[in-house]
Amino acid sequence: MRFTLKLCDYLEQYAINHEKNNIHCPVCYERILTHNKPEDVEHILLCYKMQLIELEFEKHYDMHGSFPDMDDDFIYNITNRVDSEVQTMMLLPETPFR
Repeated sequence: MRFTLKLCDYLEQYAINHEKNNIHCPVCYERILTHNKPEDVEHILLCYKMQLIELEFEKHYDMHGSFPDMDDDFIYNITNRVDSEVQTMMLLPETPFR
């Protein structure tokens, strides 16, 4: 099983990395970030969404023995989940991304 964090944890790690001049994405560890917050956060959100898609594919395959259809509902559910996490995170007083 893979270790997966919540979006707020990845963004918090990005803030720590930013302060320490660590240049790698906390989600994929592959991309070298620019330390331009809007651009980097956009990349982190995209990585997080792709990670959720992969996890949903694995979960569906384990339950049904086949991959789910990549239809509008599937994409909506992933996007809605990330949007909900962003909204919840923005309500937290200690978030570094207000």
